[in-house]
Amino acid sequence: GVYFNVSDTSIFKDKRTMVMDRGDKSIELVWT
Repeated sequence: GVYFNVSDTSIFKDKRTMVMDRGDKSIELVWT
């Protein structure tokens, strides 16, 4: 996936997301 460090996950509200436990708030965008 593509990883982003973000403070506001609402920008991904229209995408299926997976919250990864990597010490930081990281989001993997799952493209299907």
